[in-house]
Amino acid sequence: MNGAFVISLDFELNWGTFDGTTIEAYGDNLLGVRQVVPSLLDLFAAHQIHATWATVGFLFYETKQSY
Repeated sequence: MNGAFVISLDFELNWGTFDGTTIEAYGDNLLGVRQVVPSLLDLFAAHQIHATWATVGFLFYETKQSY
């Protein structure tokens, strides 16, 4: 029997924290995503690791009025 190791990442940015912290307190972590995600993709590619990603669709809108 073959096993599988699955990595599933949620890409929520502030959606995952807005009810528990402020932008001022958590903002550096949110900005850090722009460095971490490309690094993770490079790491996964180098080691042939497959991963699933969940992204909040609302992140693709520039403003709340856009939808």
